[in-house]
Amino acid sequence: MNVNIIITEEQKKVLIKESIKSKVEDIIKKNYEFTDKIFKETFKTTGVNLEFMLTWGASIGGFMKPISDFLKTNNLEISDMDLSLILTSIVATLYLENKETLKLLMNKLNENGLYDIFLKGLKKTEEIKYSFIKFLESLNITFSKVSNMLAYAFLVPILPMLYKIEQAGFNSSEIKEMAIRISSFGIITVSSIVIRDILSKILNRFKPKQ
Repeated sequence: MNVNIIITEEQKKVLIKESIKSKVEDIIKKNYEFTDKIFKETFKTTGVNLEFMLTWGASIGGFMKPISDFLKTNNLEISDMDLSLILTSIVATLYLENKETLKLLMNKLNENGLYDIFLKGLKKTEEIKYSFIKFLESLNITFSKVSNMLAYAFLVPILPMLYKIEQAGFNSSEIKEMAIRISSFGIITVSSIVIRDILSKILNRFKPKQ
């Protein structure tokens, strides 16, 4: 016996919104786990411990996951351990001032014949970083320190999902709820109020012009 379940248009909208929120939360959590993974693998091969940078784990993953995909697409033979070394070296180059750590990582890259791939990844990261900073500045969001910029970088991979959120017609209370849920993960360094503010600005940007 076949049973047809009929849902209303309003119920359909609720299901779509919940699906989008779930995907956004999943992306942020996976980015944190990705950063944790590459740092741990690099520690195994170099002894360099960047665990303290996991404070920005979700944000670093927001930048590094696209770079990882870019490097794997163009270097199919690269191993996971070598990829982790390259990505960690990019993070260290951009966000660390410890010259000894950078020297150790650069030596390891040269030793493994990975320096050229590292340079390609670094160039692509700089391009994404520049575009992201310009996007934030267009929203009147400014920052004076690298750590401040990193605080927002978790947004990079979820921008397509935020466009879908605007299309789904999230209201202000739903945006606030999502901001609270994201901040409750404990892996984002900005408050739910700041998250709500920047989400609102981005969604307003995505609204069709009248």
